[in-house]
Amino acid sequence: MNFGLLATAESGEEIAGVLAHELHHVILRHGVTRLLSRVGGFTMIGLLLGWTNLHSLVNLAGDLTQLAYDRDQERAADERGETLLAEANIDPRGLATFFSRLKREHGDLPPILSSHPGFEERIRTAAALPVPANTRKLPSPNGLSCR
Repeated sequence: MNFGLLATAESGEEIAGVLAHELHHVILRHGVTRLLSRVGGFTMIGLLLGWTNLHSLVNLAGDLTQLAYDRDQERAADERGETLLAEANIDPRGLATFFSRLKREHGDLPPILSSHPGFEERIRTAAALPVPANTRKLPSPNGLSCR
């Protein structure tokens, strides 16, 4: 996540949706899971083939931190984030409007080229969510900035 979120989002609900999604990547330990599975596989191959270069393993670990989450992890973070929003009485449809804007501005990659579910799928899912009965209106991010 970066400072672009404040510049892109048009409502507090959009920001809350993105933050809830990202929070659940952490809670579900997606980054650690990906890192351990990739390093574990590399280490096993290295042991089988007799590679003992610790420097290569350290470099690989650094490269792995740049990997994107997979589609199932993205869907899980979306789902858990949406649940968190509903429990907090925040309209989860803010995610749908955020994804719609991203799709308009950036288009959608073919599924085979993307680590994320397509915008269309994510928009449909978020737009279909029930709105909590006591939905609270969050303040607009207009005028907010980061230094």
